[in-house]
Amino acid sequence: MLFFACNNSGYKTAQEQNDSLMLANAELEKISNELVTSLIHIDDNLQEIKKKENLIDVNLNSSERGTNGVQDQINKDIQSIYDLMLANKAEIAQLEKQLINNHSSDKKLNDLVVRLNRQLEDKRVEIIQLKEQINTKDIQIAALNFTVEGME
Repeated sequence: MLFFACNNSGYKTAQEQNDSLMLANAELEKISNELVTSLIHIDDNLQEIKKKENLIDVNLNSSERGTNGVQDQINKDIQSIYDLMLANKAEIAQLEKQLINNHSSDKKLNDLVVRLNRQLEDKRVEIIQLKEQINTKDIQIAALNFTVEGME
């Protein structure tokens, strides 16, 4: 009977530890799923940014680039890229917050967040360059229009 009482106590302790480990595992799985979802969303936004950049390149090199419709589309695409970048910035900030809150020392995750921040900064620089390129093209178009008007 004494053996049964001791064995029952050990079983109860083991069951409590098992329950605790199951809860911790469920919490880690939830965090992992949230991180993966955020990373997928960030990647989707980066893919959309690449598509918009390609459209801008096509429009800038288009023979119709002087028309208002093309310029408006380029400006809309640049604004869309900017909006996607802001969404990514918010997602990355949320990832950083989750890593801090969960006391994550996972070097790979931290490196990933650093790399995403670097990509975001690169895209910001590209947007600035695109805007400068558009302004330069507008000046060139205005100068050519002035020259054509003078020739007429």
